[in-house]
Amino acid sequence: MIEHSFWGRVEADWAGFSAEKQYSPPDFPDAEIDVFLGDEFDDEGNEVEDPPSAEALDQFQITFENFVKGEREVFENIVEKCFQRYLKLYAHHYEDSAKSGSPPLGVATSRAHFGFIEGILVVRVLSDDTIIIPMRYALDVEHGLEVRIQANKVVDIGGIAETHI
Repeated sequence: MIEHSFWGRVEADWAGFSAEKQYSPPDFPDAEIDVFLGDEFDDEGNEVEDPPSAEALDQFQITFENFVKGEREVFENIVEKCFQRYLKLYAHHYEDSAKSGSPPLGVATSRAHFGFIEGILVVRVLSDDTIIIPMRYALDVEHGLEVRIQANKVVDIGGIAETHI
């Protein structure tokens, strides 16, 4: 365990190193989301055992503070990009009762689609001004959704663990 002026206690956790500080996203204001700092696995696929350096923690702080300052715009972009992913991969199934065996969902807007995102699992702050946000997704509980943000721009959306390079 190490202490940081912004993050508080930083210690080994179930998915790498987590901060004492949590995050409450704008679209899930009652949620207290755990924040993980750095990668969970090294280049060989082994769990990272050494905590982030003080310099890395300071850089993660800058990335996180910039993210929070622009979070409203970032989340609007997430909402839209997740909807585009739905249209590309899932709408043909969920909007066709012959394929789904259920009445069509009638999801016609990004905000209507956002109702199927059930919550954020964690926030992972990485180097290179990058944040990864995996989410529970009612329309694909097996894969979920994961968003990769770099410099407050959504650069990739996939299933959980698919956007992490």
